Amino acid sequence: MLNPSNPVFNESQWAEIRAISTDRMTLEGTAVKSLLLIGIIVATGFYAGITTLNNPASGMFLMIVGLIGSLVSALVLIFGSNERAPILAPIYAAFEGLFLGPITILYESMYDGIAMNAVSLTLGIAVVMGLLHSTRIIKITEGFKKALGAAIAGIFLVYMVNLVMMMFGASISILHSASPLGIGLSVVIIAIASFSLLMDYDFIEKGVRSGAPKHMEWYAAFGLVVTLVWLYIELLRLLSKLQRR
Repeated sequence: MLNPSNPVFNESQWAEIRAISTDRMTLEGTAVKSLLLIGIIVATGFYAGITTLNNPASGMFLMIVGLIGSLVSALVLIFGSNERAPILAPIYAAFEGLFLGPITILYESMYDGIAMNAVSLTLGIAVVMGLLHSTRIIKITEGFKKALGAAIAGIFLVYMVNLVMMMFGASISILHSASPLGIGLSVVIIAIASFSLLMDYDFIEKGVRSGAPKHMEWYAAFGLVVTLVWLYIELLRLLSKLQRR
């Protein structure tokens, strides 16, 4: 039912949304909207980060608001009408920035320069995955999709269990451990997130080829940004573990 690499994308959607229209989805339009969403994240993230530096309590409040707001807006868009993407995708990005700003400041306060390194690595991986997709070096088969989907489902389950445990003052220690096993787990998760990017590019390309309507540029950009945010957070986690070694 859902695209194995990213639950934002649903393979059956393209057949359902080929409404008669002269205004179609393009790769260029999707790229522009992806940059716009990233810009919104940076702007609200900067605001939340500055607030955290001046008032840590207020920053933590913004982080919680951002977490809840981004989750709710993402779920409404994923399970609702994709025609709302031009409105909900920017809203998601604004909340996501409120969440990422304080987290970035927290990591940066403990490990100087870690944020810039995480951003650089995220962009580098995105470019590499784009090149791998465009050159077809890695072939995307149905088996590949199913394996990646199973891996992402497993990671998501672990995240949810960890979130529930944190509410009671505990956590899954390996997710935060700087042991070889903890570092290895982070590397595996980053690899899975990276391959998810590859799948996202492929899905966007299929949308363009199928003649999806213009609003799907926002929806596709939203899905891509979701993966980039995931990758960035995991890179922060890995780099922090390496600093503690």
